[in-house]
Amino acid sequence: MWQPKDNNNNIYIGKLARIHCNDGSYREGKLIYIKKSENITNSYSVCVENIIGYPTWNTVVTPLIERVDIQMFEILEETKKVCDKYLNDDINKEINNYVNPFISI
Repeated sequence: MWQPKDNNNNIYIGKLARIHCNDGSYREGKLIYIKKSENITNSYSVCVENIIGYPTWNTVVTPLIERVDIQMFEILEETKKVCDKYLNDDINKEINNYVNPFISI
């Protein structure tokens, strides 16, 4: 079963999140919360708010979650800085096309 890697996940609230489910689908939206269940041991619920269309909340619980990814724009910014400093423009653009701005939590 999925568990967050850290106990303090409040730093990710408000960022774009993808909840990858066991059936191959995923839910995407602004992260609202990650909460530990009070009734079920080692169980968590993750809630995201749709950013496209009608603002609805999707909550997925641990038995259905394969992984949770959070979009971190800092990864793109740091990669761009390093590439600008050490590489020419042609290679810089190609590398930035393949950079994944999501981290798994």
